[in-house]
Order: sequence, then C-alpha cells, then structure tokens
Amino acid sequence: VMIIVLRDFIVTGLRSYSMRRGKPMITNLLAKTKTFTQMTMIIVILLFIALQSLLTQFAMNVGRYIEKTVSVMLHYNIIYAGMMLVTVLTAVSGLIYLYQNRDSLRRLASFKFRNS
Repeated sequence: VMIIVLRDFIVTGLRSYSMRRGKPMITNLLAKTKTFTQMTMIIVILLFIALQSLLTQFAMNVGRYIEKTVSVMLHYNIIYAGMMLVTVLTAVSGLIYLYQNRDSLRRLASFKFRNS
C-alpha cells in the first residue's frame, strides 16, 4: 500500500509543479495500464466481499455457486496476485515518471534548496 500511496503523491506533486510551469506531463501507456489494473482490482475485491456476504444470506442451492466462486478466488490467490501486479506496475510506472521528468525534478529540488 505504501508503494502505491508514495508513488501517487510524488507523481501528483510533480504533475502539479509541471502544470504551474506550463509543461504538463504526458501519461504513458504503462501508467494507464496501472490505473486500469487498480480499478479492476478494486472491483474484484468489492465483488469478493459482496459474494462472501451473500453466501450467508442465500438459500443453499444458490449459496453453493457463490461458495464455489469464493473458494476458487481464495485457492488461486486472485486478489493477492492482482495486488502484486498493481504494486509492480505502480513502482515501475513511478520510476518511469521520475526518469522522464528528471529535469523538472532537478529544477524543483534546486528551487527549494535555494529558497531555504
């Protein structure tokens, strides 16, 4: 979670700084893939929670189908694997942003140190 939060704070700050300078950052395909994967995993996790809740409320015949879906998700670690993918995409896309915008980052760092 810390990797995702830290990356988003850094990229948002860098994006704000770049916008103030009149040079907006360009989003790359990996960053868009990361966002899509994050949103997909949020949906998967919410569905998983909903299915677990429904499992206790439905009749046995419907409950068996829900139970099978939940057990498959648990057995294959779908949520864990998906979140690992999100974490890797987050870290890599954050590093790409920092590399692509290293000049803005240097200017921002030198501006802050000169004004201290």
